[in-house]
Amino acid sequence: MAFGIAATKLQRYDDYTTMCKEQSLRSADWAYTCLGYGELAENQGKTDISVTIGRAIQKLALEALGEEDKLAAVKERRQAFRQERLDDIGKDHAIIERLMFSNPTIFSAYLATIRTHGEAGARAYLADETRRLLREHLELACER
Repeated sequence: MAFGIAATKLQRYDDYTTMCKEQSLRSADWAYTCLGYGELAENQGKTDISVTIGRAIQKLALEALGEEDKLAAVKERRQAFRQERLDDIGKDHAIIERLMFSNPTIFSAYLATIRTHGEAGARAYLADETRRLLREHLELACER
């Protein structure tokens, strides 16, 4: 969700991506440095965009290094991530968003959870909270 970006201080990924694209082609040392940064962004990023850009930076570095096996693994993780996001949308997506925007307590908890557990953790919290509310307030189930 876009709020994942708004709730965290977004780094200057465009600058990093441009630098890695240009420098990785010139120097293997730069390519390995960018690869390390991309791995760090993927593994420690709290937002979907930071993880995605981390993978993109790895892709640039691995292409420059000609490491096809590792590049294929990054592409597989990227595809699995896309599929996971599509699966997350699911049948309850509309009601989850309605509850989040209509309930300030849930919305605040969502934003706080982004900071502590990342965007994926916040989505999981939101889905769990929605399921709990649907069990406790049967009238909400009509909105599905």
